[in-house]
Amino acid sequence: MAASVRVASLILVPVFILTACGGTAPAASPSPSPSTPPASKPAAAASGAASASAKPAASGAASAAAKPAASGSTAASAATGGSIRIGYITDLTGTTAQFGKDGVDGTNFFFDSIGNTVSGRKVEVIAVDDEIKPDVAITKARQLVENNKVHIIMGVLNTAICYALADFAKAQQVPLNITQGCSSQFYASDPRFASTYVSRSSIVPMALADPLAEWATKQGFKKASIMTFDQVGGLEAADLFAAAFLKQGGSIVQEQHPPFPNNPDFGPYLAQLEQSADLLFTFEPGIDGLRFAQQFVNYTGQKRPKVVDFAGVVTDPTNLGQLKDAAAGILAAQIADLGSQSADYQKMAAAWKAKYPDRPLSVNVVNAYAAAQIVSTAFQRVNGNVEDKQALLNALYTGEFSTIRGPVKFDPSHEPIQNSYLYEAVKNADGSIGFKDVEKRELVGPTASFKPEQLQKLKPGTNKGKWPGFTKAQLEQLIGS
Repeated sequence: MAASVRVASLILVPVFILTACGGTAPAASPSPSPSTPPASKPAAAASGAASASAKPAASGAASAAAKPAASGSTAASAATGGSIRIGYITDLTGTTAQFGKDGVDGTNFFFDSIGNTVSGRKVEVIAVDDEIKPDVAITKARQLVENNKVHIIMGVLNTAICYALADFAKAQQVPLNITQGCSSQFYASDPRFASTYVSRSSIVPMALADPLAEWATKQGFKKASIMTFDQVGGLEAADLFAAAFLKQGGSIVQEQHPPFPNNPDFGPYLAQLEQSADLLFTFEPGIDGLRFAQQFVNYTGQKRPKVVDFAGVVTDPTNLGQLKDAAAGILAAQIADLGSQSADYQKMAAAWKAKYPDRPLSVNVVNAYAAAQIVSTAFQRVNGNVEDKQALLNALYTGEFSTIRGPVKFDPSHEPIQNSYLYEAVKNADGSIGFKDVEKRELVGPTASFKPEQLQKLKPGTNKGKWPGFTKAQLEQLIGS
């Protein structure tokens, strides 16, 4: 089995596509109520948009204030029960190997910072390569559960793999927390995949698209062109931003979807860029995002629109060494604030630089570190007794978690309620490219200002080519007001 506690021998490769944005979209629009998992009560669906004041319900009987009870094990026996084993499934070969390596290393970096010990038990991260194939991921997951006896599975970039593992987690009754990708609007809340075992602490697209659209209209941007990659992740992002921008009173004047992955030439798309657009919404991950930004800097149109980088994939620090000045001025939207000046973030960033002086602190590292903080806190809440699955799940879904990217909690469908950030790539005095904070939205729910049923009617990812000329009134007729 291709598993290891540390993935230290991988050769660094250029960052390419974020495969979490690909995969196959669910054919049906999800309804609010998830299906009943085996041997557990179903998680209640989120009703309305989750707000900062909403208290997420725990899976099972635990309340927000109650500590989950251990099932017959004492703290002492939990502390001597061997290591706490985390199975980490991600892409460690192929085009997204660097993203996967960043996720593994970010997770290990956090546990290293606490001596790889929680509640008296050692923590072991067992990383495996899914080869970007759902069937391989299932085989590796089964090996992790049956041979390595892991207590929880984390990681996962590819959306199709997320869906496959949700079914596996439900059948095997193993906790699964998606910490890297699966950028579909509906995942943990989709009744075909939802169960008490499935949760996500990575990005939910509307939680970024809605704040971004509101910020843009407040800055006076009125007409947006959309350029996102031609697979489900890109099409979902386009639909969600378009709906949010129209809701705020803006209009979509153009929609383009370059082929994906490995599109070498964005010139034909930039040459056709609508001159009336004052905003260009992009979602072009990895090497495609790098090429886009390198070619956009040579754009010679009459008016240069403001570029907004969905999920920060174009301006990821792993790209900045090649982009240099071409990145300056691009605005990014993320759940991690790469311009953060908080003491905790700066301490982590300094420690990373000391360990990896020539390696950028990427979005995947930051998000993986924060996810490890969440899971570690859940381990602490059960005093290390991770063998009590229900108590562990209650601890994971209950209350608020403190992370380097801010507070995080889970709504009743096990989707994250967390901060969203806008930051801009800027040129520093020494000529390097850094990030400047632009706006923070605290504790944004997965559907932001939209109602879940509105997004279900929208069916993100199915509206390709619809948005140019589409009006706010038409949007309200489509999804309701």
